[in-house]
Amino acid sequence: MAVVLFKSQTDDPTLWNTELSRYLAHLDFRVWPDVGDPQEVEYLLIWGELGDLLETLPNVKVILSLGAGVEHLGDLNKIQDNISVIRLVDDDLTRGMSEYVIFNVLRFHRLDQLYREQQSQRIWQEHPPVASSEIRVGVMGLGVLGKDAAKKLSTLDYNVLGWCREPKSFEFCSVFHGKEGLNDFLEQTNILICLLPLTAETDGILCANTFSKLPANSYLVNAARGQHLITADLLDALSSGQLLGAAIDV
Repeated sequence: MAVVLFKSQTDDPTLWNTELSRYLAHLDFRVWPDVGDPQEVEYLLIWGELGDLLETLPNVKVILSLGAGVEHLGDLNKIQDNISVIRLVDDDLTRGMSEYVIFNVLRFHRLDQLYREQQSQRIWQEHPPVASSEIRVGVMGLGVLGKDAAKKLSTLDYNVLGWCREPKSFEFCSVFHGKEGLNDFLEQTNILICLLPLTAETDGILCANTFSKLPANSYLVNAARGQHLITADLLDALSSGQLLGAAIDV
């Protein structure tokens, strides 16, 4: 018997119960706060902070994060080594995130906002088009989401750069890594995409120092977490013209 506890205010437990039942003939699916005997719970499906929940569930073996990241769980160092933490990899989520990134890259590249403003004022003024191969799109984070977005952007002939913590190699983009590679990456990026996981190292990484390394008149797409971004620094960069625009979906 697999005893599963489901805890989320945003996901539908019925759907998860139905799908898991297809693969587990003997499933005891419980929805928080109806825990039953906490000693029996071995699997925890959760979206949100753990808090002291694990202290009441001494026999949990697996935690499944009901989302792309695990930072929402809180301090991962408090999770015992014998507990496996699994993050959700969902094709629809990956595809949707890449579509969002591509949509905003195209908006910025093709001056969508400028033409909309001109349209509202009944102004027709054509601006010289720039080939996608001349636009350098920098993707911060080359995990599942970042890698997919970078690969799809490359098929549109954008000059794609990537930045991550450890060395990686992909045919569809040039990769920079570590602190020593960050400045070189930023200095070559016209449209900056953030798809980083939220960690102590990446908290607040979208800040004045980062924006100052970009070429003037760049753009930002933050499709990661709100904590990556220092809002006041973004507003200053927009006011100064260092950034011409930003798309924020956190």
